[in-house]
Amino acid sequence: HAGAVKLSDVAHGDAQSDDYRILTGLASLDESLSLHTGEVTLLSGPTGYGKSSLATQIATNASRRGEGVLYIQLEDKASKLAMRVACSMRDIDSRKLTSGTASVDERQSFADAKAELNALPFDIIDNDEMTAIGVSGAVARAKLAAYQRGLHLRLVVIDYLQLVNGKRLVSERDTREMEVSAVSRAMVRLSLRDRVAVLVLSQLNADGEVRESRGALQHAANWIDLKLIRQSQGRASGDPLGMQLR
Repeated sequence: HAGAVKLSDVAHGDAQSDDYRILTGLASLDESLSLHTGEVTLLSGPTGYGKSSLATQIATNASRRGEGVLYIQLEDKASKLAMRVACSMRDIDSRKLTSGTASVDERQSFADAKAELNALPFDIIDNDEMTAIGVSGAVARAKLAAYQRGLHLRLVVIDYLQLVNGKRLVSERDTREMEVSAVSRAMVRLSLRDRVAVLVLSQLNADGEVRESRGALQHAANWIDLKLIRQSQGRASGDPLGMQLR
């Protein structure tokens, strides 16, 4: 794979360069957005705008190029996300699989997609009680695992910001808003320390701002605002980037 890194490259500093760009694999984004190691990118939008679908598409495309990817799923089970990713890879309706109405060809195609996904450097973990410190530990373990495979961890996806427990980062008197802001800052520090690109998903409040965070990440990160993109393209509903988001 073009993006794969050999262990021998580490000694020459090539694999740990301070500025490594990760392509999303989506022309509409790559023309205007750069995902770089050492930086945080915020992916925001109201519920139902396809944040997770876009994030998994970006993660899948990166891993297919040999980039190490860690997807931290805080809202759902890793197995369920893996099923959605595999279905997306072969354009299979996951509802047919869960309802038992998938054809023989569709079931075989799904099995092939699962085998491909298992072979990719794409790790998914789930933990609905994940702390900011736990995220840091998970990234450290994923970096080691990638290194042992002759690769480097390039992309970390957090799905999503408001579900990361940051109570150990603030005092008992601090508000929930202050806690989320502390988690946001921790993600920025993580991207710098571990030289990974961090893609953080976040919901928006009624005012179009990152919920409970007072812009802690808006000012520190690249920002993919699906609500703004949809409005600018005049799309009242559907796919804001023309990418068949599921």
